[in-house]
Amino acid sequence: MSSENNRRRTPANTKKSAQPEQKEGQHSPFAGCSIIIAAALMMLFLVGFTIYSLFRMDDEISKFTETSPAATPVLDPTKFENEFNDLSRRMDGFRTAVLANEAGEEEAQDTPVEPVELLLSTRDLNLSIAAQPQFLDLRETFHILSLSPEEARIQISYRINGKPIGDTSPRYLNGIIHGKPRLESGQVLIDISHIDSNKGSVPDEFAAHLSDHQLTAPYLKDEKLGPVMKKLTSLQLIDDGIILRSDPAAEPPGQQEMTREEVERTKKIALVAFGSVLTIVSLLLVVFLRWKKKS
Repeated sequence: MSSENNRRRTPANTKKSAQPEQKEGQHSPFAGCSIIIAAALMMLFLVGFTIYSLFRMDDEISKFTETSPAATPVLDPTKFENEFNDLSRRMDGFRTAVLANEAGEEEAQDTPVEPVELLLSTRDLNLSIAAQPQFLDLRETFHILSLSPEEARIQISYRINGKPIGDTSPRYLNGIIHGKPRLESGQVLIDISHIDSNKGSVPDEFAAHLSDHQLTAPYLKDEKLGPVMKKLTSLQLIDDGIILRSDPAAEPPGQQEMTREEVERTKKIALVAFGSVLTIVSLLLVVFLRWKKKS
């Protein structure tokens, strides 16, 4: 009886022993595919999240922006010919004095150089926007309403790019900004405290972002304005005006500092670089596993 049972088990045992054993170190053929799928899913997630964030941001921006600009007032230079001539004379004198101080520093003259000041009224600034060709892009988009030691009130019509896909039409922030100007790396930036929009309430985060908008950056390349702007050391708000100073004994503020916009740009570059490195490492790992499998 026992021998018969042994004979019955024999085919099963023979079939089991006929199965080939898995070689030590052999890798699953699905290992490389799973890594590729994981990398692809990660990239799809990053792309999807970026697109979702852009559309969500656009929806938030649409709550306080409009589809068309609201032109700001522009002075008529023909009605202020005498005032404009006086303004041009004072600005040319300020520029000459600033550049003379710079030349005196370079030549190490014995005569000490003196600080130079330029007082500009609210009307002076608006008249410059209306008459000076360098400020053409500010016309109908930037108009100073009032200046005081506490703040500057400026009427704006600020263009914001539309969605990256779909309706790409721009939107416009029309309203009044409240803030104080400051100097940074030769530029005049505005620390915005709040914005009175013609439509809706503007979040503080957007106001902070707009504070870093480099409105005067293009003028640094202007052959007349650029050299003077780089030598400005301070500015001061007064009633109905602003005082610009250039002191050869002082260092222009922000020359060695990064602006918040530059910091954000650096973060974005670092994030893109991290994603690229992660993708490359994943692909190299797939290639290595395939090579090891073949060997």
